[in-house]
Amino acid sequence: MSVVRLPVTQPFPWRTLLDYLEPRCIPGAETVKGDAYHRFDAVRVTCEDGALILKLARGASTQHVKRRVEHLFRPALKTQAIDACLAQDETLSKAVALAPGMRLPGCWSGFELAVRVIIGQQVTIAAARTLLARVVERCSGGLAPQQLMAANLSKLGMPQARVDTLLRVAALAESTDFDGTNWPQLRPQLAALKGVGPWTLGYLDMRLGLQNDIFPATDVGLQLACSERNAKRLAAYAERWAPWRSFAALRLWQA
Repeated sequence: MSVVRLPVTQPFPWRTLLDYLEPRCIPGAETVKGDAYHRFDAVRVTCEDGALILKLARGASTQHVKRRVEHLFRPALKTQAIDACLAQDETLSKAVALAPGMRLPGCWSGFELAVRVIIGQQVTIAAARTLLARVVERCSGGLAPQQLMAANLSKLGMPQARVDTLLRVAALAESTDFDGTNWPQLRPQLAALKGVGPWTLGYLDMRLGLQNDIFPATDVGLQLACSERNAKRLAAYAERWAPWRSFAALRLWQA
């Protein structure tokens, strides 16, 4: 086993980050146990003394793991200006005070995230997790594009239209890299697929593309948090949080 140390820019609310990720983990691929994030049995990430500590199983690619951890946890992100902006709003000031430095997490696998987001359309986080676990089981414990396309996805408890969308995304992933670094090229290809709408693209903008100023105003959770069910009025209201609207959305989801 090898150990890699990645310095973090403070403040860095490790526990709050894990609490956000835990209910959104991909079954069979990633878990949060105690104060650690695990990727299969190959990678364990903890935070100690101002750094992320990566413990890698023998044979794991150090550079690949570092890139994935950096995309997921964003340790180098400077958040002082973000927190200062959001703390001026009484709707968000308490959340900022409770967890200064909160990052909007990225992801380990862009394809896995896309699958999870599509499954999560119009359902709760808990329901999405249950459905995702069923999909992973049908895929023999993995979530690669080839596994998804070969799996029996009937009678999962989700609309057939959503299953069809998953298969379209898997087909795209067979020929296109879902790495966040090529998000400007990947986004229009996803947008052209039937079943991939503005909410899905907005969430992927935030966590795969790491865009700082996205606010999916059609999201029911955000509407409830702001007591505003009209998406156009909510989008107008959210303009006060520019250019950090993605982080405002994260704070509202936490609340």
